[in-house]
Amino acid sequence: MNNDRWIGLGFLILCALMWIVIIPGQTEGADEAFVPRLAVIGLAVPSLIMLVRRPPSVTPLNFDPGTFVRSTLPVLGLFIAYIVGVSFVGFYVSTACFLVLSLLLFGERRAKH
Repeated sequence: MNNDRWIGLGFLILCALMWIVIIPGQTEGADEAFVPRLAVIGLAVPSLIMLVRRPPSVTPLNFDPGTFVRSTLPVLGLFIAYIVGVSFVGFYVSTACFLVLSLLLFGERRAKH
């Protein structure tokens, strides 16, 4: 079995555990268990798809640590600045700045017509 199938199987086992043991132990009645069971179904469907689909052809992994660091550190720094900014300037100001800077960082631009 390839990696996707193992992950799908693991998530299906987690879903079964939640459905059989955790949800009945944490809720009282069918009305309280509806939304958690709906969430478990929402997790089980993609897990089942991962388990039964045909594995894609395996391509060699080209991992470059330098590229990984250059793409990860700015995002990590932005998240840390956002968390610190919430405590100093408040939620609204820091969220507005975070959204603008994250759009610039990820390269999202409005299409020009």
